[in-house]
Amino acid sequence: MKYIVFIATLLTITVALAELPAGHPSLPDMKKSNQTDSPVPLPNEGRVANTVDSGGYTYIEVDKSGAKEWLAAPRIKLKKGERIRYSKGLLMKDFYSNSLKRSFDRILFVGSIKSVEQ
Repeated sequence: MKYIVFIATLLTITVALAELPAGHPSLPDMKKSNQTDSPVPLPNEGRVANTVDSGGYTYIEVDKSGAKEWLAAPRIKLKKGERIRYSKGLLMKDFYSNSLKRSFDRILFVGSIKSVEQ
């Protein structure tokens, strides 16, 4: 029985690790990115301009008062025009997403996003 539990755990870990795109921060690193000294737990805010779900993640183009930036987060349902707040995150430059088959000049990997009431 212990052998079966061990194999099941090993398979779960292998599958979880296999879903991360190359160069993607690890999940523990993404969780650390949420820890901030700021009194506001989600210091960034913007409006959703576009979203794409791929590889277990949601890629979100955010409009921050005319300046656009891309985020990658654990899958989340968002609507175009929706106001969101998000964690500080980890910045990656020249990131290539294998699942989307495209590059991002800059993308912020965040661990937490919340919808803000209008």
